[in-house]
Amino acid sequence: NVISLQALRTIARRPRRQPSNKGLDDLVCDFVLYAEYVFDASVEAFGPDRAMFESNYPPDRWGASYPALWNAFKQIAHGASADEKHALFAGTAARFYGIEDVLRLA
Repeated sequence: NVISLQALRTIARRPRRQPSNKGLDDLVCDFVLYAEYVFDASVEAFGPDRAMFESNYPPDRWGASYPALWNAFKQIAHGASADEKHALFAGTAARFYGIEDVLRLA
């Protein structure tokens, strides 16, 4: 089911909501095209400081290999700035889960 940008904007007005672009690895056909649509709509509605990439790998490994999944995430985020990529790939999740100190160790 494709969620509309209008629906995402409505949800985004609730400050405690956090989008997770999870389950994108479940797609077999038109993976990157569909994922880009979901990613763009999610980031537009919530902003990169409230959005993140994540995966349900390995349980969902039938949809894509781990390297293929992360390469697709990188391709999807190709137009994002370095700060946006940091937020989407690590910063938002670390802040959301309260583990920012782990990023400072890296």
